[in-house]
Amino acid sequence: MPLRFGKESFVRHKEIAQKRGLKINSRELTGFGLDIDTPEDLSDLMLNKGNTRSQKYLRQTRFWERVT
Repeated sequence: MPLRFGKESFVRHKEIAQKRGLKINSRELTGFGLDIDTPEDLSDLMLNKGNTRSQKYLRQTRFWERVT
């Protein structure tokens, strides 16, 4: 299945899956539903509660300071 990015990418992924006859099983998981499309989305991820590998990387590399 091809990857899609941008606004409404989740909806497009579901449509592709349905057209291919794939079973769709989605859940809402805290912190997992953040869609990363812009540098600002990365900032949101970095500032959200949690200690994921992605969050640690963004904080350690001072990502936001380098892109603003």
